[in-house]
Amino acid sequence: EEPITNLPPKRSWVKDIERIFSWKHFKEHKEFYRFFLAYLLPIMARYAYYPFMIIYIQEQALNETEVLVYSIMMGSGTLLGSVIFPRISDKIGRKRVVLMTLPCAVMGFLLLAFAQFSIWILYVGMFIMNFFLEGHNSTSETWSQDLVDEDSRGRFLGIVNLTSSAGQIPGVIIAGLFADQLGLWVVFIIAAIFAAVAIPLYSRVTDYLIQEKKV
Repeated sequence: EEPITNLPPKRSWVKDIERIFSWKHFKEHKEFYRFFLAYLLPIMARYAYYPFMIIYIQEQALNETEVLVYSIMMGSGTLLGSVIFPRISDKIGRKRVVLMTLPCAVMGFLLLAFAQFSIWILYVGMFIMNFFLEGHNSTSETWSQDLVDEDSRGRFLGIVNLTSSAGQIPGVIIAGLFADQLGLWVVFIIAAIFAAVAIPLYSRVTDYLIQEKKV
């Protein structure tokens, strides 16, 4: 039998939104809002290239075997990155993993920008990009839950989801404008810039997991 709980009084969702973005609430959860701003940029990086990937691969004129190898490199990188890096972050901390994976993802973006010169650059760049970018995404989502108290996690998870949606719009628009002028290869350069700018922003966010282990 569940114990009787005192539920909070009903209030308008508008009041909840105002409370989330109020200056007082900001000071109470300033680490989360620092994370919020940093997390927005990798989302923009992902959607700077993601909507154009099918067209980009079609331009490479791959045969059936090359498409198969490309798919294996993409799928294995995505799977391994999402499994390995969150486990590593449990041991060495979220911040170290994020600051390690983002520069490596930038390297993957730069390789893909020049994939038209060699099919092997495409393979290696695709694996590196998906492996480290997916590792960053999985770790940063876990990190976001460390930055707020348990009673607030549901509300702040909604903010993270809102960030994911909001970051798609500027990413695809900016990359699309440059791609129209210079070609599709430039979307990976734009993605690399977004990801690189996020690195110093993440460095300002506290890793509470490491602090708890020290205590």
